[in-house]
Amino acid sequence: MLALKSVGELISKYVNRIITKFEKRIFKISEPKHMNAKSAVILCSIMVLLIVLNGLLVMHFLNWSLIEAVYYWFITYSTIGFGDYILRPPRRIKELTLNMSENQNKNESGNAGKTTYVFFAGFFGVYSLLALCIVSSVLNAIVAAIEERKCRPQCPGCGPRRIREHEDNDSQYSEAPEQRATTMTHLNMEHYGFHKDKIVTLSVTELK
Repeated sequence: MLALKSVGELISKYVNRIITKFEKRIFKISEPKHMNAKSAVILCSIMVLLIVLNGLLVMHFLNWSLIEAVYYWFITYSTIGFGDYILRPPRRIKELTLNMSENQNKNESGNAGKTTYVFFAGFFGVYSLLALCIVSSVLNAIVAAIEERKCRPQCPGCGPRRIREHEDNDSQYSEAPEQRATTMTHLNMEHYGFHKDKIVTLSVTELK
């Protein structure tokens, strides 16, 4: 599990770098955004494509239906592993014999095919591990995209109302005394029905 997780993280990082370089060179974007979400979408599409292609191969070699083949690969790559389907052609008993010489000849001919069976079994094992690493990279990319969305900074005007009112009050108190007096005078005039644009020419002394 640790090996799959580590290789999955490396795959997601390399995909992220490839997307970043592609957008910088092709789309001429200096700072690409939402890279973890984009890598998660691309890795998910690769995983779905892998499941469908493997299902088509199983349909061709083992005469399964497409639903059975896709179901098998989804159960395998998601590590659920019900075990109700096995990559093996159906076997039926055709005839029973008691002749030992025929059984020995069949065993000798079967030993020749063991080497090819071992070769394909090893190839299938490595291929399955790589596919599981891709699934792990999909999970890592989804988690990284969720964390990136949670840690995104808020907009400047999206703070709570009390904090904004406190900042406004601090900005008013930080002004000069004359400016503070003019602003208070304008606020009082607006309270009694007068507007600021009508009394712009009046000074503080005239209002007093």
